[in-house]
Amino acid sequence: MAERQFPERLPAGFREIWTALKAADEDSPSRQALARRLGISTHTIQRILVDGDVPDLGRAKNTRVLRAWVRIVTRLAHRLGSDARSWIEAAGIQWDEAVASVVEQTTDRLTAIEAAVRPDLGGEGPGGEVVPEVQGYEFPGEIEVGVVAGGPLDLRVGGSDRPFIETYVSRLVGAIRPDCRIGITGVSADHVIDGMGEGQPISGPESSGKCRIVAGVVDTLKGRMSGLDFVALPGLKMRLSALVLCKRQAEVPPPAWHDCVSPALSKDNKYLVTSGGLAHRFLEGQCGLSEENLIVRETRDPAEIGDTLLSETSLWESTIHRERWVILVDDEETCWRVESALREREDVRRDFSACAPKGTPRDFPAYQVAIAVRAHDREIRDLLRAATVIELFGSAAPHTARLYADLTVVGFMARNMGNLLNPAISKGPHILMDFAGAAGGFRDACCRELMRLLRAEIGGAIERRGLFKTPEALAAQARFLAAQHARNLVPAVWRGDLDMIEALPVRAVPSGLLSVPAMHCLSCSASLLDEEHRGPSDRYCRVCSDEGGNLRPREEVHEILAAWFEHWHGRMEHDEALRQADLFMDRMPAWCKN
Repeated sequence: MAERQFPERLPAGFREIWTALKAADEDSPSRQALARRLGISTHTIQRILVDGDVPDLGRAKNTRVLRAWVRIVTRLAHRLGSDARSWIEAAGIQWDEAVASVVEQTTDRLTAIEAAVRPDLGGEGPGGEVVPEVQGYEFPGEIEVGVVAGGPLDLRVGGSDRPFIETYVSRLVGAIRPDCRIGITGVSADHVIDGMGEGQPISGPESSGKCRIVAGVVDTLKGRMSGLDFVALPGLKMRLSALVLCKRQAEVPPPAWHDCVSPALSKDNKYLVTSGGLAHRFLEGQCGLSEENLIVRETRDPAEIGDTLLSETSLWESTIHRERWVILVDDEETCWRVESALREREDVRRDFSACAPKGTPRDFPAYQVAIAVRAHDREIRDLLRAATVIELFGSAAPHTARLYADLTVVGFMARNMGNLLNPAISKGPHILMDFAGAAGGFRDACCRELMRLLRAEIGGAIERRGLFKTPEALAAQARFLAAQHARNLVPAVWRGDLDMIEALPVRAVPSGLLSVPAMHCLSCSASLLDEEHRGPSDRYCRVCSDEGGNLRPREEVHEILAAWFEHWHGRMEHDEALRQADLFMDRMPAWCKN
């Protein structure tokens, strides 16, 4: 291939920029990957590198054009390791306060985006030297690791029975010392923080020795004041959420979240929290709510928490306090599990609907999930931080990206088995949202693995439901749904990368489709957009279908609808209810004889 020459039309002041961009283009796997890395369009790269179609900025009078090129040159200088001012002045732009302000704003924005991928890692990044205090320190050949159970970290990844947190920590320690033997033991988060003092061991009820590090702990000031230090698990945060049970056909809507946390406006509400947890400390401390407003429980079991929420809500409803609420506040994963457990109960579905106060969970704080070490174990802390930056998110970034993608898909499938054909209402874990500024290698590998796993998981799920007659129809639908759902799971700035990997297909009903997904139950017309009605099936509500999503026999549904007619009309005789239910079913797609 002939050596690329400096374009004739390109101003001479761009020669240094062109040379650096040419070298980066030769090292990049594709022009698209280079554009993502530099934060500019492929069209702009073509203009500078090949066409030379760049305005004479020394003579340009249009302020908007000048500022646009100042931002472009600043991005190039920042990402290619050069001085922005020297490149801007070489391009013919006069340096003044306005230009300096644009450069400063652009640089700050780029720095903030890059910091999002590695929150609080405390290292110098790939290629940086290990901090001096670690030099000469020998990492132990055997180490016991405590793991705090709960939340998405418990999800199994890689098709194995090994939780994500164990896989991550094993890779992290292995990057420091490959021959290190690791012992895993379960511990309590409260035990780690409250029982930890300078020089004391971090140990759990099943621990045979001292845990030198504990993974899955939330980084809080209380923990640091207790003698702990933390190494962040990038992208993983504990977000608080809330849940209330609303009486069906209630006239009063649940309160907005800002009203909930105002001591003056929430004095009559009750808040269900777990003892010593993040929500307990948040409501009692930052929100200033008194102990009289709190219902404190020790349990972390979703079913038991759901029972308490139901009993307290029912008790509250039976009194004169009909405009007051019992509100569960806990981490997002626990609230979701409690909601799922309550939806399985017939008495809850009949009398209540579960919902979040308006304004949640967006307005809740998020706490960084981390690995805890003793504050005086500085060498271990610094090695863990360096291994995170240099190994997991440096040379091994694509492999780490696939691990995060796997965790995201596993969490997504656990939450959305009933929403696979309705991407507009699917709910996904927020695992990837903090990686908006991730480098090209991490982002590209994560997007590719995310699409591959979603196609496979969604294809398998809809195949088991028997909606398609041909493999071609199944593959087309799985590809479309994977592309739609993937956009709900990644940062907005990644969506262009998904399009490069696999453009969003145009929806078309495949010829092998046996039935199209319904927005309403084809048996009783209940809205499938309402979470209280949805079940395993994409065509039938949870009442008309069994645990496997299969339509119940006509006789069963007939009796269910008749009972509903009796309840709705109040005084309808049973025989008349059966007749009305029969007429109703004859007009529904699932039972229509036509």
